[in-house]
This record gives sequence, C-alpha cells and structure tokens, in this order.
Amino acid sequence: RKPPSNRCYFCHSTQDLQTPGSDEWVHNEDIHMTSGMSCSDCHRNGADHMISRGDIEPSTNPHGSDAYLKAYNPKKVASYSCQGCHMGNPDADDPAARMGGHLGAPIPEHTGIPPVHFEKLSCTACHSGRLPEENTARVRTARMHKLGRHGPHGRVQPQLPHVVTPVFARMANGKIGPHNMIWPSFWGTQTNDVVKPLAPELVRELAPDQLGLDADDPERVNDWIELTEEQIGGVLKAIGKHDWEQEADQPEAAPVYVAGGRLYRLSSNGVVVSEMHEAAEPYKWPIAHDVRPAAQSLGSNGRCADCHDKNAPFIFGQVEVDTPLKPTEIQTESMTRFGGLDGGYYQMFAFTFL
Repeated sequence: RKPPSNRCYFCHSTQDLQTPGSDEWVHNEDIHMTSGMSCSDCHRNGADHMISRGDIEPSTNPHGSDAYLKAYNPKKVASYSCQGCHMGNPDADDPAARMGGHLGAPIPEHTGIPPVHFEKLSCTACHSGRLPEENTARVRTARMHKLGRHGPHGRVQPQLPHVVTPVFARMANGKIGPHNMIWPSFWGTQTNDVVKPLAPELVRELAPDQLGLDADDPERVNDWIELTEEQIGGVLKAIGKHDWEQEADQPEAAPVYVAGGRLYRLSSNGVVVSEMHEAAEPYKWPIAHDVRPAAQSLGSNGRCADCHDKNAPFIFGQVEVDTPLKPTEIQTESMTRFGGLDGGYYQMFAFTFL
C-alpha cells in the first residue's frame, strides 16, 4: 500500500514566507516529486510501520542511537539514502543496491569537485533547501504552525516561533548540512547552572502587571509583544518571590529569562545582566527537502565561487537572531559560528579563487 505524497504533506511541509501567499504557485516541488516519485518510494516501512529516514550513510549510524539501529537494518536502509540511491551502497547484500542508480536515479559525476567536499559536506548541503542568500529566510512548518487545517481552524495563522533557514551547521555525523532553526524564548529557574523552563501560565499568574497583561490588544512588533530589560527585571523579581519547593541541600532556584541566544538574570544588587548560556543556544534540525535540480545545486558547472567567494552566503551569510528584545533592530550571527568554521581562514582562502 502506497500513500499519496499529499498525505505526508499534512505534517511534513513548509511554507516559504519570503513569497506572498498569492505568489506561492511560482515555487517548484522537490525534484523527486516532479520526476514522478512519491515520499514512500524512499521513506519505506514494513509491517512495524517504522518509516525509514534518508540520512543514513552506508553501514553507519550518525545518530549514535541503539534504538535507531534496533528499528532499522542500516545495510538495507542505507540503499535509500542520497548516496545509496544515486551512487550505490558498497556494503549492501543486494548486488543491485551496490551499483547505484536505484529507481532510475542518475549517477552523478561531480566533475571537478575535490573529494574532500564529500568528507566534510552532506549531500543536502549543495542540493537541498532554499538557495542561500546574504541573510537567512523564514518558513512556517506544517506541525509547528498548523498548516493545512480546514474550516475555522484554518483561519488562524500563527507566525511564532520564527523558523529561519537555511543554516549551514554541523550534523550529528560531523558533516555540514542545511538546517531549520529557532531561538528559544522562555522564563525559567536556574539551579547549579541547570535551567528549567516555567509554564507560561504560571509566569502570567505571578507577574501579570509586569507583563502588561491588562492590555486587550497589545501591540506586536515583528510578531512579538516587545519586552524591555526593565520588564524582564520586574518579572524576574516577581518569580523570585514565589515560594518554590526545593530539595534538601540544594541552593535556592534563581529566576532567569532566555531569549535571543542569551540568558538574563538578576545580579546581586538587583540589576538585569545577560550572558551566553547553553540553555539559550538555538534549536536546529537538519533538512533534506525540497531537493533542487542538479543544475541548481551549489558548485554545479564548476562554480566554486558559490561557496568560496569572499561574500558567499554558504560560509559568510548572516543568521537572523530572533528575540522580543528590540525586535525592530536587525540582529544576526555569522554562519561560520554554526558550521564551526574559522571566518578569517576562509576569507583568506576565498582570495585564491580570484
């Protein structure tokens, strides 16, 4: 039984917010879809309904998960990854799977591309997602933003959280690939450097005045209800007055706020201070679709400058930092941070391509 791809889209699709809704028709589908394939051609499953992913390289387990290996036979599933389908899985038991060209997939030549690229980059880095531009774009996702709902439910159009893409970051297997990403924003408590989020309902109950909840229709800036450091300080003080249950021999939980990649807390004299913290790091997940035609891949036709120009967004693009603090200001981080790359080195390297 083979479900139509539109069934998958209810949960697994994205909406490009850079293109107005009336112009969405200009977008092309994933090249596999336009070639007549369906999602289930690659994302297969047996009677256990454990649908295979396409990100397993031959005979490896980039997720480092025993449960993942228990659910799938990597030698079989790897034949349906990008590499296994197009170039073959050398460890497959089936001789046809070792040859590549699965389901008529073209076998790429990658003419002129040094092999080191295949050691450091995922297939999706060059072939999938939006083409990178100077700044990341925003998308909405089916599950996060409830796309595809019918009737009165479909009239609600949530914009938050803001999902930015593409972010070229390290994947679990160490290679660089495109990701979708969101910046966390929440109130919480911190004990022994461990941050735990608080339920929004509780924060509203503890600090309604400081949050300005008396306004019937609060003004939104960039979809956010803007917060000031003064408000943050007021809410943190209100949270700090709450009688928290704590375990014996544990220090008192300190109220904190996380937004825009920073953790905000009260200093010993009651002043709001901020710092980088692991809990404020953005959440990101690798993407594989939509796959673009080969002619639209990075580096196609020998265009090394797609990635190695001194202004190439693949390396030197700017990633939007989303936050309710000063939301009218453009706040960004360099793409090199997420790829773990030395910006100075790659700027110098780019001059060798002039």
